[in-house]
Amino acid sequence: MKTLPKVLGPTELSNSFLGNLVQVCVFTRDYRRTLEGFINLGVGPWTIRTVDSSKNIEVIYRDLPADFSVKLCLANSQNMNWEIIEPLRGRSIYADFLERHGDGLQHLAFSCNSSATPSASASSKSAATGHCSTATSSAASSSIILPLRTIYAPR
Repeated sequence: MKTLPKVLGPTELSNSFLGNLVQVCVFTRDYRRTLEGFINLGVGPWTIRTVDSSKNIEVIYRDLPADFSVKLCLANSQNMNWEIIEPLRGRSIYADFLERHGDGLQHLAFSCNSSATPSASASSKSAATGHCSTATSSAASSSIILPLRTIYAPR
Protein backbone atom coordinates (compact mmCIF):
# COMPACT_ATOMS: atom_id res chain seq x y z
CA MET A 1 0.00 0.00 0.00
CA LYS A 2 1.28 3.44 -0.95
CA THR A 3 2.17 5.73 1.95
CA LEU A 4 0.00 8.84 2.09
CA PRO A 5 1.64 12.27 2.36
CA LYS A 6 1.84 13.92 5.78
CA VAL A 7 -0.29 16.93 6.65
CA LEU A 8 2.10 19.82 7.33
CA GLY A 9 -0.52 22.47 7.97
CA PRO A 10 -4.09 23.51 7.18
CA THR A 11 -3.22 24.09 3.49
CA GLU A 12 -0.13 21.95 2.85
CA LEU A 13 0.81 18.31 2.39
CA SER A 14 4.36 16.94 2.48
CA ASN A 15 4.23 16.25 -1.26
CA SER A 16 2.83 19.68 -2.23
CA PHE A 17 4.42 21.24 -5.29
CA LEU A 18 1.50 23.46 -6.36
CA GLY A 19 1.66 27.03 -5.17
CA ASN A 20 -0.84 29.78 -5.85
CA LEU A 21 -3.22 29.76 -8.79
CA VAL A 22 -1.71 32.26 -11.27
CA GLN A 23 -3.64 31.71 -14.52
CA VAL A 24 -7.08 30.63 -15.72
CA CYS A 25 -7.56 29.83 -19.41
CA VAL A 26 -10.90 29.54 -21.19
CA PHE A 27 -11.47 28.27 -24.74
CA THR A 28 -14.52 29.72 -26.48
CA ARG A 29 -16.29 29.95 -29.82
CA ASP A 30 -17.09 33.63 -29.19
CA TYR A 31 -14.33 35.65 -27.51
CA ARG A 32 -16.42 38.85 -27.48
CA ARG A 33 -19.24 37.22 -25.49
CA THR A 34 -16.72 35.63 -23.10
CA LEU A 35 -14.85 38.94 -22.68
CA GLU A 36 -18.10 40.70 -21.88
CA GLY A 37 -18.78 38.22 -19.08
CA PHE A 38 -15.31 38.72 -17.56
CA ILE A 39 -15.52 42.51 -17.93
CA ASN A 40 -18.89 42.44 -16.12
CA LEU A 41 -17.05 40.68 -13.26
CA GLY A 42 -14.45 43.46 -13.19
CA VAL A 43 -11.63 41.57 -14.93
CA GLY A 44 -9.60 43.72 -17.33
CA PRO A 45 -8.35 45.67 -19.17
CA TRP A 46 -7.66 43.15 -21.94
CA THR A 47 -4.98 42.87 -24.61
CA ILE A 48 -6.45 41.23 -27.72
CA ARG A 49 -4.40 39.94 -30.64
CA THR A 50 -4.56 37.42 -33.44
CA VAL A 51 -1.91 34.70 -33.43
CA ASP A 52 -1.62 33.51 -37.00
CA SER A 53 0.84 31.36 -38.93
CA SER A 54 0.59 33.79 -41.87
CA LYS A 55 2.32 36.45 -39.71
CA ASN A 56 5.58 34.46 -39.54
CA ILE A 57 4.66 33.02 -36.17
CA GLU A 58 5.54 29.35 -35.88
CA VAL A 59 2.46 27.35 -34.91
CA ILE A 60 2.48 23.65 -34.09
CA TYR A 61 -0.35 21.11 -34.04
CA ARG A 62 0.32 17.56 -32.86
CA ASP A 63 4.10 18.16 -33.09
CA LEU A 64 3.98 19.29 -36.73
CA PRO A 65 4.04 22.74 -38.34
CA ALA A 66 0.46 23.89 -38.85
CA ASP A 67 -1.62 26.58 -40.46
CA PHE A 68 -4.17 28.00 -38.03
CA SER A 69 -5.04 31.21 -36.27
CA VAL A 70 -6.55 32.06 -32.90
CA LYS A 71 -7.79 35.15 -31.12
CA LEU A 72 -5.76 35.51 -27.91
CA CYS A 73 -7.09 37.73 -25.12
CA LEU A 74 -5.02 38.39 -21.97
CA ALA A 75 -5.69 40.33 -18.79
CA ASN A 76 -4.07 40.66 -15.39
CA SER A 77 -6.14 41.20 -12.29
CA GLN A 78 -4.48 41.28 -8.89
CA ASN A 79 -2.08 38.26 -8.95
CA MET A 80 -4.08 36.42 -11.61
CA ASN A 81 -3.53 36.14 -15.36
CA TRP A 82 -6.66 35.50 -17.41
CA GLU A 83 -6.53 33.99 -20.90
CA ILE A 84 -9.32 33.58 -23.45
CA ILE A 85 -8.67 31.75 -26.73
CA GLU A 86 -10.99 31.46 -29.72
CA PRO A 87 -9.85 29.36 -32.70
CA LEU A 88 -10.45 31.27 -35.95
CA ARG A 89 -9.33 28.84 -38.66
CA GLY A 90 -7.44 25.57 -39.18
CA ARG A 91 -6.96 22.49 -36.99
CA SER A 92 -5.56 23.17 -33.51
CA ILE A 93 -5.72 21.87 -29.96
CA TYR A 94 -8.10 24.77 -29.33
CA ALA A 95 -10.57 23.65 -32.01
CA ASP A 96 -10.19 20.03 -30.83
CA PHE A 97 -11.05 21.00 -27.26
CA LEU A 98 -14.16 22.93 -28.32
CA GLU A 99 -15.28 20.04 -30.54
CA ARG A 100 -14.99 17.55 -27.66
CA HIS A 101 -16.01 19.65 -24.66
CA GLY A 102 -17.59 22.90 -25.79
CA ASP A 103 -16.78 26.34 -24.39
CA GLY A 104 -15.18 26.36 -20.99
CA LEU A 105 -12.23 26.20 -18.65
CA GLN A 106 -9.29 24.50 -20.38
CA HIS A 107 -6.35 24.85 -18.00
CA LEU A 108 -5.12 26.29 -14.74
CA ALA A 109 -1.56 27.40 -14.02
CA PHE A 110 -0.03 27.32 -10.55
CA SER A 111 3.24 28.66 -9.19
CA CYS A 112 5.60 25.91 -8.04
CA ASN A 113 6.38 25.50 -4.35
CA SER A 114 9.53 23.43 -4.77
CA SER A 115 12.03 22.00 -7.21
CA ALA A 116 9.78 18.95 -7.68
CA THR A 117 9.19 18.26 -11.34
CA PRO A 118 5.81 16.66 -11.94
CA SER A 119 5.10 15.48 -15.45
CA ALA A 120 2.15 14.25 -17.44
CA SER A 121 1.40 10.58 -17.09
CA ALA A 122 2.99 8.55 -19.89
CA SER A 123 -0.44 7.14 -20.67
CA SER A 124 -1.93 10.61 -21.22
CA LYS A 125 -2.98 11.33 -24.79
CA SER A 126 -3.12 15.08 -24.19
CA ALA A 127 -1.49 17.33 -26.77
CA ALA A 128 -0.27 19.55 -23.94
CA THR A 129 2.09 18.74 -21.09
CA GLY A 130 2.91 20.36 -17.78
CA HIS A 131 6.20 21.04 -16.09
CA CYS A 132 7.91 22.98 -13.35
CA SER A 133 10.83 25.02 -14.55
CA THR A 134 13.50 26.59 -12.41
CA ALA A 135 14.81 28.68 -15.29
CA THR A 136 13.84 32.32 -15.09
CA SER A 137 12.21 34.01 -18.05
CA SER A 138 10.67 37.34 -18.81
CA ALA A 139 7.23 35.68 -18.69
CA ALA A 140 6.97 34.73 -15.02
CA SER A 141 8.46 32.69 -12.24
CA SER A 142 8.34 28.90 -12.21
CA SER A 143 4.89 27.53 -12.83
CA ILE A 144 3.01 24.45 -13.91
CA ILE A 145 0.08 24.36 -16.31
CA LEU A 146 -2.47 21.67 -15.58
CA PRO A 147 -4.64 21.00 -18.62
CA LEU A 148 -8.00 19.76 -17.43
CA ARG A 149 -8.81 16.12 -18.21
CA THR A 150 -5.09 15.24 -18.03
CA ILE A 151 -3.78 12.95 -15.29
CA TYR A 152 -0.57 14.03 -13.57
CA ALA A 153 1.66 11.78 -11.52
CA PRO A 154 5.07 12.57 -10.00
CA ARG A 155 7.82 10.28 -11.24
